[in-house]
Amino acid sequence: MLIQEAPKMNNSEAREYFNAQAYLAVGMPDVAARAMSALVRSCRTQRSYSALMSASQEMGIDQHPDFVL
Repeated sequence: MLIQEAPKMNNSEAREYFNAQAYLAVGMPDVAARAMSALVRSCRTQRSYSALMSASQEMGIDQHPDFVL
């Protein structure tokens, strides 16, 4: 997946989303899964939750064992 615009999330969530994409690009899916699951657990709005969950599904890490909700 190419790095593109972040879905509807705040600036700090978008920054960490791009970091998770970078981890995935260099072959570290476990780190990306932990980063995204931490973001999902800490989001404050339903809009952020939905955006982060769909981004996790698109990245293919929502079924990773390290993706813990």
